[in-house]
Amino acid sequence: MRYSSNVVAYSRMFCNKLFLILTLTFLSFYGCTPEIWEKIEGYIPYANLEIRYGFVNENGEWVIEPVYQSGRDFSNGFAFVHNKGKGFYINERNEILGKVNFDSGEDFGPFGALVSEAGYAGYITSGGAYIIKPKFVRAYPIVNGFALVNEYGGSEYSYINLNSLETIINFSYIGDINLNFTSGDSSLLPYFCEEGKWGFINEVGELKLPCEYDAVRNFSEGKAGVAKTQNSGELLWTYIDTTGKTTGSYDYSSVSDYKYGLTSVMKMKNNTETYLLLDDKGYKVSNKEYVAQPEIGSEYTFVMENWDEGYYIGPNKKIVKASGKQITQGCPFQNGKFLIRTEGSTDSDGQYWLSESGGIASFIIDTNKIPKGGMVHTIGCPSANGLIIVGVSYQPKLFDRNTFPLPSFSFLKEVF
Repeated sequence: MRYSSNVVAYSRMFCNKLFLILTLTFLSFYGCTPEIWEKIEGYIPYANLEIRYGFVNENGEWVIEPVYQSGRDFSNGFAFVHNKGKGFYINERNEILGKVNFDSGEDFGPFGALVSEAGYAGYITSGGAYIIKPKFVRAYPIVNGFALVNEYGGSEYSYINLNSLETIINFSYIGDINLNFTSGDSSLLPYFCEEGKWGFINEVGELKLPCEYDAVRNFSEGKAGVAKTQNSGELLWTYIDTTGKTTGSYDYSSVSDYKYGLTSVMKMKNNTETYLLLDDKGYKVSNKEYVAQPEIGSEYTFVMENWDEGYYIGPNKKIVKASGKQITQGCPFQNGKFLIRTEGSTDSDGQYWLSESGGIASFIIDTNKIPKGGMVHTIGCPSANGLIIVGVSYQPKLFDRNTFPLPSFSFLKEVF
């Protein structure tokens, strides 16, 4: 491949000065010849793009400035973040909750949150105190005040009542349990029976729904996904209510949890994933099929019939689209608002607020509080409190191979 003389001269100038701005694809070395490479032997490229996370409000104003190495959305008033290798929770005023030495932390629910420390899992309250100190090899998010745990890493699992700290039942299961506990809201809990099937128990460990399922999900809004292996050998899903009554036949390759009275299910069609939207009785909301999993919101759900354009479907099957633009990604409807992304946009631009009439208004992040050299890299979806997580990126440089640890960036703020 031939390069123009201007490009080669430009690349050599930077290589000879041993100062290269790297992009994620390393295109800044474009045009360097072998003899030039020999001159940078004493240096290493620090190529990990630095990203720091903070939170803005719906007007794009910074509520929590971008100082964190990672972050999760807010849930029940708290967000889990990392700084300097330490994980902890913050509230909406950027105040730290309790300890600051967690490895990871799940979303907060009404009863607390699952955390890990030094490789072990435990549970904390919304006040930051431990319910149970980290001691479990495996543990799962809290469901209606109950925790499913494995203390020693073998096959023995237990349900613990986090109010009384009493074990209500034990059972044996080989390996990790693939259950989505984040939306569980029922006192009926999945239970693996001696027969090698799943059933459901109540809060005192009594079997309430029989052991007849090959796979299950937690109850959400009074319904749980359950699966049975068919004669063809395929594992297919449907839903049951708290009495065990099914809401349809075993038709789906996978199912989701109910939210705002709706759920999405997936079928394989010509070796392609096809999604449907169901109401609380298990009926199709429409006869449309979708190429991506619907994003269910409090009143409207974002759906895509094809990969070119999506739209929102709401009460009485009302359709909301963007006037003059194609929506390529839609956040779940939250706080009476739609946040969308349009065609040709990236993670850092092309975000708009959409009105129910189809009008759009740009969502602009305040850049005055972003330190020099930084730019918006990613924008999340609004949490229930209206805060939106935003990542800010900074370009790396070359550092001396003998300089360890690598120099810190001057824009990072001390938070302890």
